[in-house]
Amino acid sequence: GLVQANPGLAIAAGSVVLTRMVDLPGIDHTVLEAVEGQLPPGREVSLDIAAAALASRLAPHRLANTSDPKQRAAVLDRLGYRLSNAGRREEALDVTGEAVEIRRRLVVANPGAFEPNLAMALNNLGIRLSNLGRREEALVATGEAVETYRRLAVVNPGAFEPNLAMALNNLGIRLSNLGRREEALVATGEAVETYRRLAVVNPGAFEPNLAMALNNLGIRLSNLGRRE
Repeated sequence: GLVQANPGLAIAAGSVVLTRMVDLPGIDHTVLEAVEGQLPPGREVSLDIAAAALASRLAPHRLANTSDPKQRAAVLDRLGYRLSNAGRREEALDVTGEAVEIRRRLVVANPGAFEPNLAMALNNLGIRLSNLGRREEALVATGEAVETYRRLAVVNPGAFEPNLAMALNNLGIRLSNLGRREEALVATGEAVETYRRLAVVNPGAFEPNLAMALNNLGIRLSNLGRRE
């Protein structure tokens, strides 16, 4: 119908209308996929609830139509992201954890091909656990992501140093949340230094990340009474 011919209309109608459309019994999955393709590539807060409803409706269909573990993990990763944005934290944790387990099995078979995806999934798992106040578990997941990215960055720094810096910044947050302030300062300081190097080569891409990490470094130093 009209939405299938112009799926952007569903997005323009807003979150409430889109959520109701997603809940319609018998709606064609191809229509929903076309609508999902019109969502902004990044997060749009006003659409978070509808985007999560859309991902939740499509995920079982997508999982039922593939036995490829790479594709299944990707579907779960995306669903976890959408659910988390919508505040559906327990569900987000469940599917992100499932994605991690799939990626662990893939790494056993071919670490060179699948370790990067496992590291990102672990980073996401740390976020999901932290959002639920499960701080010790969040630290373990984020720490494993950091160590994986460290190994990858040794072999290919150009590809993996940005991910390492991101994971280190998150590790600083996890440690700070547990009151491990000195360790948090070390992790955040390493993130800052990594972003500094990256920003020298490509300031347009990495100065925003450097600014974020520096802001976090200021918080870590303040927490330790190093006010100057």
